[in-house]
Amino acid sequence: MANFVGAETPIEGVVASNHGGVVRVDCGDEHIFAMGTYEVGTPVVVGVRPEDVLLFEPDVELPKSAARNQIVGVVEHVSADGAMKRVVVTHGCLRFASTASGFQLRSWILQSVRG
Repeated sequence: MANFVGAETPIEGVVASNHGGVVRVDCGDEHIFAMGTYEVGTPVVVGVRPEDVLLFEPDVELPKSAARNQIVGVVEHVSADGAMKRVVVTHGCLRFASTASGFQLRSWILQSVRG
């Protein structure tokens, strides 16, 4: 199913807390928040769709958002996906895919080289 929606391998973890339907899922030394009604200690699998992942440059002020997950990661792989580029970002046991335009990627690379 993950490949069908373009997501990376689902994240396996254990529910560490549940407050009002927002669960914290621990995966190794990392964690991610998700919606759910699972009890603490329940093993779960979390899937993250690429269209739900937003990429930002390092050191940029993030816009106000209701998003609970803000993860600093490393770009592991970039591949062509039509007019867009598929970007895979990792942080510990977490692995996400997103899309960016070639223009966005080129400007980020130029800024990091100049910075």
